[in-house]
Parts: sequence; structure tokens; C-alpha cells
Amino acid sequence: MKNNILTLLLILFGMAALAQRNSNNAIFTITVKANRIATDTKAYLLYQFEGQKYIDSATLITGNFKFTGHTSQPVNATLVFDDSGQGISAIFKRKASGADALRFYIHPGNIVII
Repeated sequence: MKNNILTLLLILFGMAALAQRNSNNAIFTITVKANRIATDTKAYLLYQFEGQKYIDSATLITGNFKFTGHTSQPVNATLVFDDSGQGISAIFKRKASGADALRFYIHPGNIVII
């Protein structure tokens, strides 16, 4: 009986720890307002959070790019634009000075870049 209660308590504490961890990962939304940009341009958001690398992409819709994700703290990120249509691997092969890139911090909440 005592073993069953102990097992139940361990399971409950584990579930409580998981719930706490997930609630700390707040949602961020990044809206990039691009007025004078080619309609076939693609944007890539690159960042690392909790030891995991993320690469997200967005296409231009009504003059905006939009990204969403989760982070519990400010994280360094890079926003890269591809107007050549060659994709992210071609951007990685270019020299850093040849890419249109913006470095900034993402954080929980709404971020607007103009």
C-alpha cells in the first residue's frame, strides 16, 4: 500500500513539474512590416532555445511576415531575407556580408519590426 502511494506521489510531482515547465514557455509573435520588398521574398527566423536550434520561415502576406513560437526568456535571434528564391542553404553558403540579416532579441509578447 505504501509503495502505491509513493508511486502515485512521484507521478503527480512529475506531472506538476512538466506543467510548470510548459507554463513558463510564453508565446512570442513577431510581425515584420516590409513596405518595399519583392513579393517573392521569403524570411527566415533562426534562434536557439534550451539547447535546441530553430529555423522558421514565412512568406510575404499583405506586406507582412509573421512568426510565432515559445520562449520563457529573451533569446538572441537572426532574421534573414531571401529574395533570390534559392532557400536557406544558399544563404548559409554566402558570406555574412552578402545576406540581408537583422540580429535582435525575441521575448514573450508581441514584437513589431518595421
